[in-house]
Amino acid sequence: MVTIGLGVSGLAFLGIAQSLVPVHGGAVLFALFAALMAIAAIATAVAFPRPPQQRTQPDASSIAQGAMVQPIGAPVWLAIAGLTLMAVLQSTMFSFLERIGAARVLKDVCKVF
Repeated sequence: MVTIGLGVSGLAFLGIAQSLVPVHGGAVLFALFAALMAIAAIATAVAFPRPPQQRTQPDASSIAQGAMVQPIGAPVWLAIAGLTLMAVLQSTMFSFLERIGAARVLKDVCKVF
């Protein structure tokens, strides 16, 4: 279900970007990326699951079942930050290189933008 939503939203984004970039220039592509990331951040903040409240004193059944909630460790936070930065790098590099290629090298090939 997630892949269908991702595909549909990707097609919608491409349709919107193809109509706006020729009219308003390449700078609108960055505004579209910023809006898309803002929507994703808001959706994540709203829909992120909340862990149950921790008990001050664990009882025997919760210890036996391993039901205690553990805090997220520093290596996990560093991995999250690294993946986020890699995603930002990939998106900015793609948009830069796509526009450079369309403007300089591939003028005859890239008639879409």
